[in-house]
Amino acid sequence: MHEITSHERLRRDLGRVGWGLLLFFLAAQLVPTLVVRIPGIAGHQTLTYLVSYFCIYGLSPLLLLLLIHPLPKGESPGLPLSRRAFGRAMVFCFGMSYLANYVTLGLMFLMEAAGLATTNPMESQINALPFWLNFLIAGVSAPIFEELIFRKLLLDRLRPMGDRAAIWISGVAFGLFHMNLYQFFYATLLGLIFAGIALKTGKIHHTMLLHAGINLFSLLVGELASYANDHPQVNLLVSLVGMAVLASVVLAVVLFKQYYHTYRHTPPTLPFTTREVLLTLPKAVGIWVLVLGALAGSIATIFLA
Repeated sequence: MHEITSHERLRRDLGRVGWGLLLFFLAAQLVPTLVVRIPGIAGHQTLTYLVSYFCIYGLSPLLLLLLIHPLPKGESPGLPLSRRAFGRAMVFCFGMSYLANYVTLGLMFLMEAAGLATTNPMESQINALPFWLNFLIAGVSAPIFEELIFRKLLLDRLRPMGDRAAIWISGVAFGLFHMNLYQFFYATLLGLIFAGIALKTGKIHHTMLLHAGINLFSLLVGELASYANDHPQVNLLVSLVGMAVLASVVLAVVLFKQYYHTYRHTPPTLPFTTREVLLTLPKAVGIWVLVLGALAGSIATIFLA
């Protein structure tokens, strides 16, 4: 009888994470698409959103939990952020998210200049909903459920593999979860930052508040820009907000240079080095099937939406 080696077990565990995330993404994206076509649900906007949210934040994480539950959980240091540190983290997250947005806009501009027409499905969804509903979704429910899924359920199982692997896997998974190339880069970058904070503090409420603050600010900026189209008198305020955003980008770069080398990555508690864990990632079938499938879906979305 073949005895499983430690490296085979690591590859199997990483594959389990990949297959679990793939099943999570499929249930979150495809199941709502199929269900809302059922007679009696199709065309009913409120019921459609309720079904979608049940699938994304109810059914999908349950399936993920069933697959990754057997994996061992790691211990957190439990070092909460001070008020000053939380303030710096908020500025850092704001700046980095907008820096990633600028990169995305540049990429989309190049694609359109090459004759590839694209659409932003997230923008279309936001415009189709009233502000109060966007507020509840983006400002309340999404930060709570997504942090519980990615920075609690998933990250706890990745922690034994070391901080570097845990941060990269959970961060990229968070970007792929959005299934939208317009959101992929900033969601991935924020996912990396949130994972780093959650690993060091062990306090999920920090990332929930950061997540909510970024989402709500983006919503308010969008509302302000829309309002300014019909009310030119607020253009000065729009300009001041734009300057504040640029300032946050500059400050985020400064903070990154200042603190990047002071972040101490905890090594794996498994009998492997960080390098061995990272080199095993592409050998886990579930991981590369997840990445290729989710990226293909994200790219297709901007052309087919």
